[in-house]
Amino acid sequence: MNRIETFESAEAAAEAAAQAIAEALTDPGSRTFVATGGRTPWPAYKALSKMDLAWDEITITQTDERFVDSSSDDSNARQIRKTLLTGEA
Repeated sequence: MNRIETFESAEAAAEAAAQAIAEALTDPGSRTFVATGGRTPWPAYKALSKMDLAWDEITITQTDERFVDSSSDDSNARQIRKTLLTGEA
């Protein structure tokens, strides 16, 4: 069932998104997280990266990539490494 939630701030929305993703990533068995590009998910990725999950058992991949150098600020892969693949992750 779909539902609409509202949050007091963008930070609260990012925390809620990170929590929902983390809950899904604690399911037993094979887990894959497919990260999207763009700036919108960065705050959620930062929050998620700080969570104590079995990161060594989670495969992370991305949905898209721009044709830019991987060191470019426009590279989705770079931003995923910078925001998600840090901290606990």
